[in-house]
Amino acid sequence: MSAFQRFSVCPFECQLFSFCLDSFSFCWGSFCFSDCPPGRQAGRTALLGNTLLISDLCFQHFSLSAFQLLFCMLALHYVSVPTWLGRSHKAEEVSPQTTRRYDGEQAQAIAQMLVKGLRRAFARLQPKAGRKSAWSEYMLTSSYSHESFEAKTAFVKESLAAFTARMVLDVGCNTGHFSRLAATSGAKVVGLDYDPAVIGGLFRRSREEHLSVLPLVMNFARPSPPLGWRNREQTSFGARAEGRFEVALMLAVVHHLTVTDGVPLPDVFDLIASLVTKGIIVEYVPPEDPMFQKLIRNKEHLIPRLGQAQFEAGFAPWFTEQRRLALPQSGRVLYQLAKRS
Repeated sequence: MSAFQRFSVCPFECQLFSFCLDSFSFCWGSFCFSDCPPGRQAGRTALLGNTLLISDLCFQHFSLSAFQLLFCMLALHYVSVPTWLGRSHKAEEVSPQTTRRYDGEQAQAIAQMLVKGLRRAFARLQPKAGRKSAWSEYMLTSSYSHESFEAKTAFVKESLAAFTARMVLDVGCNTGHFSRLAATSGAKVVGLDYDPAVIGGLFRRSREEHLSVLPLVMNFARPSPPLGWRNREQTSFGARAEGRFEVALMLAVVHHLTVTDGVPLPDVFDLIASLVTKGIIVEYVPPEDPMFQKLIRNKEHLIPRLGQAQFEAGFAPWFTEQRRLALPQSGRVLYQLAKRS
């Protein structure tokens, strides 16, 4: 008499039982004889046999369905058996893995293979050329006239020379016009923007022009946090950047932080002061500016806090004004600010 006739088990459950038993035998058979010292193979073989015997008895004599048996097998697999095996371990039986050594030619060949693989992986991660976003054409659609933009470029160039900056942070770098300007003056530049499209364009152009610019996709209002075990394997961006830059560029970006991200003006300048040692070049954008109006929509209650007087009061505790330039036909103002000692 068949099993499903004796114990009222359907043929499907018998097939499922057979499948479970075969799969379980294969998995534990592989475990018992893989990376196992000869002295312990006999014990693991006995454990495997006893486990299969228990499974068969449960199925035939206790009328467990194949589904119940599957649950029991999973419990054995993930809970009971690892516990039994763990108790049988002795510290003296565990030996550290030995490092395989290669001769000079083999080591060099393996290293070259690994480097080639990494290069291919990085090549696949490069941003696609021609990708567009809401900010990728900002330089073409901004409210600057040609005269204003030329005056802005000249002011930034002169201020960088006055600071003799060699390490520059460009916050909200966009397409990287001013990051590249700082790099051509001899500075090493880190450019930040949360738009991957503009960062990708800056990355490609910097490589083509052999400029020392490191473009990073990052929202300055939500910078990279510490990561890893107890947050100590990788420190936060703020911790790594603190005091590392001589000058920071904050061109047409402060109003994004205050309006879009809701950061108070004093807090913006407090943070940037902790990152620089010499000063900043910052741009004030009035609420009447067309680009500002796009951001301030439905947040008009913030306008009284974002005037020019409030802007200057915001940076006063940390910086002193060295010079300023009102850009023609725009209402925007550029400031060269030195950090207070």
